[in-house]
Amino acid sequence: MTSFLRSVPVVFLVIATVGCGDQAALQERAATTRAQRLVGVWDVRIEGEANLASRADDGTREARGQIALLANRWLDGSDSGIDTPTDYGTYDVDFTPFGIEPRARGETPTAVAGWIGPDSVQIVLTSTVPGMSLELRGRAAADSVAGTWSYTLSRVSDGGGRFSMTRQKQR
Repeated sequence: MTSFLRSVPVVFLVIATVGCGDQAALQERAATTRAQRLVGVWDVRIEGEANLASRADDGTREARGQIALLANRWLDGSDSGIDTPTDYGTYDVDFTPFGIEPRARGETPTAVAGWIGPDSVQIVLTSTVPGMSLELRGRAAADSVAGTWSYTLSRVSDGGGRFSMTRQKQR
């Protein structure tokens, strides 16, 4: 019994060290240059394909909004759709011109971002709508990102288009 009691603090120390190591790894990842490159508020312009919704007279469908990202100190790779999420945040983009709404009414819109190459980023706008996902993939250069966006509903690719993001200047 005495040897058991002496080993209990060692077990707790090992568990605490492992837990701190995971947290330290997340904080180290958040401090990396790559994670910091996405931090900030971004103005977003979304353009849609012709097959997404009923056309305006000129055939143009566009949405504008913002995505705000912080360095990821807490999230792991689970349930985000990104292997190593470096940033997370929220968004305010109205996708109804394209006939979709990725979030249920009253739900907080969340965004998770990660790097998929030396200069390419993936941003997943999380959805509480069953079977829906919305993703932006683009190339980052200085204070802008440009690429394509797509959404799926019930594992079928339903549409998308092009997007561009520009970081807002700090005031």
